[in-house]
Amino acid sequence: MRIEIPPLRDRPEDVASLVDLFLDRAATGPGGAPRVPATTMAALATHDWPGNVRELRNVLERAALLGFGSQGLAPALLGLPEASSTTSTPAPLDTASGLTFKEAKDQLISVWEREYLAQILDRAGRNVSLAARRAGIARVYLHELMKKHGLER
Repeated sequence: MRIEIPPLRDRPEDVASLVDLFLDRAATGPGGAPRVPATTMAALATHDWPGNVRELRNVLERAALLGFGSQGLAPALLGLPEASSTTSTPAPLDTASGLTFKEAKDQLISVWEREYLAQILDRAGRNVSLAARRAGIARVYLHELMKKHGLER
């Protein structure tokens, strides 16, 4: 018997259940799993998820490790654009999160870096040499960044 499961992008109704499951598993400390605002859930449900369920799990585990503010899990922390916006504008910074300046800056840079790399790799058809030339960086450094952000395939 053969069972075919459609990709996650074709079943957005499953995303909420998977988000709850993965965040419960990844939650550490007394606070438990983070609150997931409606805008974040919408961004998660509308994302294409080329890495399917494994990519969703990795994104949520990374977010749990990075921490989250009192407002809950923001799409920017996950490296996702807001679902309702048509342009990729950064989400407002949560200054109540308790992060130091350096931690907040590093977090925002990491989100931007991952988005930039994903876009430049997509535009280059996943050709690392071409993407590195277009970005103006060494191919070896691009490989390091891809590994850092989990973009190698």
